[in-house]
Amino acid sequence: MKTLTIILIALIFCLYAGQAKAIDQLLLKSAGFTALNEAAPEFTVVDAQGRTKSLTDLKGKAVILHLWATWCKDCIKEFPVFDALYRTYKDKKVEFVFVSIDLNSSQQDIDAFAIRHGASFPVYLAEKGRISEAYWTWGVPETYLIDDSGKIAGRAIGPRDWNGQTMRRLLDSMLETKK
Repeated sequence: MKTLTIILIALIFCLYAGQAKAIDQLLLKSAGFTALNEAAPEFTVVDAQGRTKSLTDLKGKAVILHLWATWCKDCIKEFPVFDALYRTYKDKKVEFVFVSIDLNSSQQDIDAFAIRHGASFPVYLAEKGRISEAYWTWGVPETYLIDDSGKIAGRAIGPRDWNGQTMRRLLDSMLETKK
């Protein structure tokens, strides 16, 4: 009887754990991401003050890695939307890494551009880090969602409603699993 009880408890636990994962996958898809579930390539970016930030430094946090360009109209429209999301999650275990793939811009150029278009989050140049070698893009905007263990949960190509309820629920669910 004791063995049967233990087996039933284990089955119930597995059932609920599987459902929680399915809900996360559903949220991922609903937020516009294609599930990848693969190790995220290491990258390093450098900010305007010369400080480096690598994926290794961000272990334990969810990471939104967003590739954009100054000539991309959809990217420009996304800045204020991403900024609202950033302001909500910047003090939580979510890291925002926004990388410009512009080849002929300086760090000062992209900083001014981002501020002019409603961003309060830091921006980085791909050429000063290892993003270009680590992540191949189909175009911009392209966004990777990396979980706290360093796996790419998903990739989204093109614009999305980043500050919408679905994205917030997805991030909240990722933060809840860390508690």
